[in-house]
Amino acid sequence: MNWYFKIILAQIATQSSGLAGYLERIGATPDIISFIISQEKEYSQFLANEFRKNPSLNMQQLQSFQMPQKKDPYLSSEKLRASAFPGMEKWILANLRKLRMGKMPPDEPDINNALQKVLPWWVVYEYRKFYNDLNEIYDWYRNVHPQIESYSIEQATQTSEEWHDMMAGKGEGKIYEPINKKLIMYGPHWKNKKWENWEGWTIQKVVSENDLLAEGNKMSNCVGSYCDKVEREYSIIYSLRDPNNNPHVTMETDKNNNIVQIKGNSNEEPDNMYKAMIKEWILSNKNPGIYQFDDQDEHFDISTTNSTNDELLGLIEEFKNEGDYGIKPWTSYSAAEIAKDALEIEKERSWMRRGNPEYRGDLSQIPDALFDMIFTVYKKDPKKIIKEIKELENFAQKQEEEIDDLAMQWDFSFGDFPREEDYETYEDFEKAEEEYRDTEADYRDEEIRKTPQGGMARDMFKIINKLREEGKIPSYEAMHSEYFEKKKELQTTASKNWYGKI
Repeated sequence: MNWYFKIILAQIATQSSGLAGYLERIGATPDIISFIISQEKEYSQFLANEFRKNPSLNMQQLQSFQMPQKKDPYLSSEKLRASAFPGMEKWILANLRKLRMGKMPPDEPDINNALQKVLPWWVVYEYRKFYNDLNEIYDWYRNVHPQIESYSIEQATQTSEEWHDMMAGKGEGKIYEPINKKLIMYGPHWKNKKWENWEGWTIQKVVSENDLLAEGNKMSNCVGSYCDKVEREYSIIYSLRDPNNNPHVTMETDKNNNIVQIKGNSNEEPDNMYKAMIKEWILSNKNPGIYQFDDQDEHFDISTTNSTNDELLGLIEEFKNEGDYGIKPWTSYSAAEIAKDALEIEKERSWMRRGNPEYRGDLSQIPDALFDMIFTVYKKDPKKIIKEIKELENFAQKQEEEIDDLAMQWDFSFGDFPREEDYETYEDFEKAEEEYRDTEADYRDEEIRKTPQGGMARDMFKIINKLREEGKIPSYEAMHSEYFEKKKELQTTASKNWYGKI
């Protein structure tokens, strides 16, 4: 509804005859008037406007009109991010939308890649910077309670930084309270003897307001402002201390024991020695339940337009390892989604090279890397292994079908087709014809394999077939059976005992 008609309706509503009188004056029948004014205000105004534009409308036509649906101006990832910061949601959403200038990128898991399709790189950089700075801004907001709506991004960021600097030096807590043995989570004795001076070090849980303030003072960070979060058990703070009870690493987990941050002095990256000490604790039977970081999908937050498959191979290899702290990374990305990214990267890089995409180099290493990753990362979860391989098999099948359809348009001829009159017998002609078709098929297969889709699909099928021959995964029929997800089927459905071999 345009602004002019809204003004007209507002004026009509103040008149004695109201909307009904207006409809009567433009020729509406009593039953149409009754129907329109019986609706909710916004809908009745919408119907009145439609009738004004076309007074010949009948009742049935009016009843068929639907209110236009308002488009959601925010991305699902933005709404999820904003929901983590109560009180700041509207401000965050408005500024994220402002940063991307209201443009809506395509809906895909890789937000960086999606944004880069509609925005310049420097705009994407500012967007991601604000996106990542929200934790620090929220610390300031939650403690100071400013009128956040009146702040620009620049003002909020600067004020937040100033507040964090102030908090790092704040304190009634200049020194720690006497050590409470009940709060020592690990140490003073250590198994790893790589560094002889580990003896006497401890990892302590920090719970009192004084000790949180002291931790912030000594470590030049803002953990002193976390008193309320710790008291409400939203955050759990741990401190790595030397034999003199001086802190060297501050670690925060959420109430579900997911790691939020691990920081050295002044929020720097901890030294390797300190990482090794925390790793020993996490891998020990004294681990209080810490098993993952709170945000792992950054692991595969790779831009398909600006990255290479060599970088993607590095991420896959990193995903297989326990990392600095003995925790295997987790991601919601499936192996099939990573394979799809690899194909997109090759297409983009080929465009930059001004050539056709080819199955070669780093891309050709992706299938082996993905299957190795699946069996390494999910070795304790057979159902997950089968789910990932089944998705890869479906992905490979789709790529094979697409490239086969495309190959129908290619010219694979390499000479004249045999003619019957050129041969003494019909049998000789049939033999020549068969040889020609076999050669043509081989040439076709060779050309398909050179393509990224065809090459990747063929290699994936080769790996899957070998796994089936070795009895490491069930047959195709068993794996794709709707009953296979059941636990009792999982260990028995196959001609070979694949479950015991993985």
